[in-house]
Amino acid sequence: MEKENVKTRESNIELLRVISMVMIFVYHYCVHGSILKVGSYTINKLVALFLSIGGRVGVNLFILIMGYFMINSKFKIKKLLKLMLQVFIYSILLAVISVYRLQTNFKAINIYLKPILYNGYWFVTAYVTTYIFSPFLNKLVKVLKKENCKKLIIIGGFILSIIPTVFSITFIYTDLIWFVYMYIIGSYIGEYDIKFKNKKTPLIVSILYLIVTYGTIIVTIALNKYFNKNFDIMHFTGLYSTLGLIGSICLFIVFKNINIKSNKIINFLAKVSFATYLLSDHTLYKNIFWTMDCKTQVFDQVPVYMFIGHILLCTIGIYIVASILETIRIYLIEKPLFKIKIFDKYFNKIDDWMNINIDKSKA
Repeated sequence: MEKENVKTRESNIELLRVISMVMIFVYHYCVHGSILKVGSYTINKLVALFLSIGGRVGVNLFILIMGYFMINSKFKIKKLLKLMLQVFIYSILLAVISVYRLQTNFKAINIYLKPILYNGYWFVTAYVTTYIFSPFLNKLVKVLKKENCKKLIIIGGFILSIIPTVFSITFIYTDLIWFVYMYIIGSYIGEYDIKFKNKKTPLIVSILYLIVTYGTIIVTIALNKYFNKNFDIMHFTGLYSTLGLIGSICLFIVFKNINIKSNKIINFLAKVSFATYLLSDHTLYKNIFWTMDCKTQVFDQVPVYMFIGHILLCTIGIYIVASILETIRIYLIEKPLFKIKIFDKYFNKIDDWMNINIDKSKA
């Protein structure tokens, strides 16, 4: 039995995938909604700022999971095509709905005929490109061995995270470079593992990450008010933030070490999680989704328990919608389409070209 087949049934990691997407969704609720645009720092806004901390961590976790699973897996062109088909279907569907509901020019959907090439979903573009490079990245991690790979991660962390966090300079940063870096860390964990003398250390660090990061937000708010400045209160919650990087890795290790039997509900929710992102962060549709569908602006000034309740309701609602749409899409489009075997020999040739040649290469 291949290692990749065992890992795909690890419901502890699948649960982390669900939690990661929930964190991203809540982040989008706060950012794309109107709560963070409220002038004064109300209780709801302060709660929203705290809940927003997990957004970029969720992105990091998704790529860590990808690297963790892929290190002993092979590139599959069918997997890539299925992902691209999923993105294409949602992109076109939501673009058409947006044009209909907003009465905008139909030409506005032209770019979404090529959602990945034109960065219609920034995350998807970087994710797909990272997947294409995954066989080469896997070879790199294996050839470097544990100690040299650790050096690469430390140097990469210094250049891509510590310097930008301390000096606010991102001289070679791009989404793709960061995804590749996070992929390498995930692959390293999958291949060589990361162990702590005290098993509680990752959990403690994860909790400290939340406390310290939120503390930086509160302190920055106070400094802005006292000195009449405009420092970025979310500086330490950025994708490349050192605090976020450490928090992401530790949280991943926490869930990796949890022993959960394979759970069909968790695995199904993980399977549809990506669709919740496609539904809620479409470039044309997201304004409609957060203002007209979720009506986030209505809940800016309500009691805090109602505000949190609305976030939970929206989260549950998006998963229900995603579950329905994904089930329909898979059984009516994806499965019938990929049952066609006429192109399989060409797909196999592409897989062989991407994988076997790499496996036979010498360090």
